[in-house]
Amino acid sequence: MRVRIMKYVSDDDGAVTVDWVVITGFVIALTLSVITAISPGMQKRGTEMVDPVSISTKF
Repeated sequence: MRVRIMKYVSDDDGAVTVDWVVITGFVIALTLSVITAISPGMQKRGTEMVDPVSISTKF
């Protein structure tokens, strides 16, 4: 029984998966924080670019 427990504890088959999950979670969190930080400025600039444009519907 002790040999089985030690073998299970020393087994590293799933370690790479855990690493990728942690790295992916970090990248997603970083991306969301950057989007949250720059979103108000980008929305303001987009509004500033669109407001002066007038579209004529008369042909």
